[in-house]
Amino acid sequence: MRRAFLAVLCLGLAVSAAGLHPARAYGQGSGAQALAFVNRMSPLLDEAQQLQEAGQHEAVIAKCSEIIRRSASEAPSPALGLPYQGMARIRLAMSLNAMRRYPDALAELDEAARIFADPVAKNDDLRKTALGWRGKTLLDAGRLEEGLALLEGLRKEGFSQADYQIQRARTEIAKRDEGQRRRREVGEQALARGAEFEQAGNWQEALQVYQAALAALLPDFHVDLAARAIRAARRLNPPPSIPEEARKHAVFGQTAMKGAKQAGDFAVAAQEYAKALALAPWWADVYVNASLALEQTGNLPAAREALKLYLQASPNAPDAQAIQSKMYEIEFRLQQKK
Repeated sequence: MRRAFLAVLCLGLAVSAAGLHPARAYGQGSGAQALAFVNRMSPLLDEAQQLQEAGQHEAVIAKCSEIIRRSASEAPSPALGLPYQGMARIRLAMSLNAMRRYPDALAELDEAARIFADPVAKNDDLRKTALGWRGKTLLDAGRLEEGLALLEGLRKEGFSQADYQIQRARTEIAKRDEGQRRRREVGEQALARGAEFEQAGNWQEALQVYQAALAALLPDFHVDLAARAIRAARRLNPPPSIPEEARKHAVFGQTAMKGAKQAGDFAVAAQEYAKALALAPWWADVYVNASLALEQTGNLPAAREALKLYLQASPNAPDAQAIQSKMYEIEFRLQQKK
């Protein structure tokens, strides 16, 4: 079904490219000029498709960028140039999606949809194709409700190709909600069990309960469990040492940060830091690194919570005021988004 969905969308590109005949250029530019332009651009689109099928996405990006540039400068009329720009942007977005560069893919798809809604290059099938890919990209990026709403709107317009992705979104939302329910239960049970040990003064046992639950809940990071683990660790004398496995994941996170170029790369770093903190939730410095990674992914609430946990783990830190200022900065940015 997934291959069928992709094939239908790709077929829309091929059919539309084949239908770009000079006679459709609304009389702007000579027939010979239009034909020469089509003969230059259509093979480039074919090349981009072949590169994409071979998984050469960087080459697709370069080829589609060339098509966009040349169709803007060489087309004898906007009516002929704009459709090639729109189709190239859809193809470009498909490769960006495959590379998990979701924000860039969404930007290209928005521009493609705008082009095919423009009276000069109006093509409702390709507008829907661009929006269909936008819906899929939103799902791939984890923005399930937003993607589902878009795809359901397209389905009401008669875009039956959206059916598979709609079903996918509903299934993933149901699985996510069930998973969240189960994770809440795990967290609540661990908090209750840990509290029993705390009341008995068994801080080591409480810490072990919190650590086990933090590890079980990955890739999610339970802030309340971490805060309780920090409190338990600070009651121990001597304080607990950093496990070597935690140190390894912290180094993994640092390495990922050094090579990070886009949100997905920073998300990998954030996950490595979360693994380190699940093993050593009292390790203050890692919270700062995790906050930096989370901020780059756009997850500002989580970035702020990480800094809050840093201050709990190291209340007398010399940079406590600077960290608090950073929290205020993030808070302001969150308010501006409302």
